Amino acid sequence: MKKPIILVDTDDTIIHHANPLVEYLNYIYQKTYKVEDIEGYQVWKLYGITYEAFWHELNTFFRSDYYFQSSFVENSIKTLQDLASDFRLVMCTSRSLAWQGPTMELFEDRGILNLFEEFYFGGDYGPGENAIPKYQNCLKAGASLIVDDYPKAVNACLENGIPSILFGNYPWNHEILSVSGGRRAWNWQEVPQKVQEILLTAISPS
Repeated sequence: MKKPIILVDTDDTIIHHANPLVEYLNYIYQKTYKVEDIEGYQVWKLYGITYEAFWHELNTFFRSDYYFQSSFVENSIKTLQDLASDFRLVMCTSRSLAWQGPTMELFEDRGILNLFEEFYFGGDYGPGENAIPKYQNCLKAGASLIVDDYPKAVNACLENGIPSILFGNYPWNHEILSVSGGRRAWNWQEVPQKVQEILLTAISPS
């Protein structure tokens, strides 16, 4: 029997993204913002720039030291390595396909590329790209559940019958999930227990 599949988001779930991005944008625009100042994950509005300008800066960011020196979310890799003994792991990100190269390069440099069986890029950032929602990639991969820090993505997965864990403690995800059945994990130490709760619910008689 094949192991169940867990889809895992990348930015601010596996690896810190908002913090190095804010540091980079502060340097470019001579600001002193913090991650706590972000509302709704719309970073460009914080800096008073257009989305087109933000897109340009993202392209530069993903090729900068700010990105390649990003740190992992605490305990993310150890927990994923432990989960890999019982589950197949698939990375799923909203990043543009334009950033596939830097993404894979960073994972390879950190020695975790082989931890994941597949990689899905949603293209949600790119102007003119046909974005693929996370729930569609979950269905395509045959995932048993997803771990993601973004409430909108988690709610969409839940609406489509995909068990989901809303991860982390960030300014953009304090809201209560609008769809029932989701779990909240504030950190990676809590994720294995939430996974087991989901699996037990799935096999329990109604």
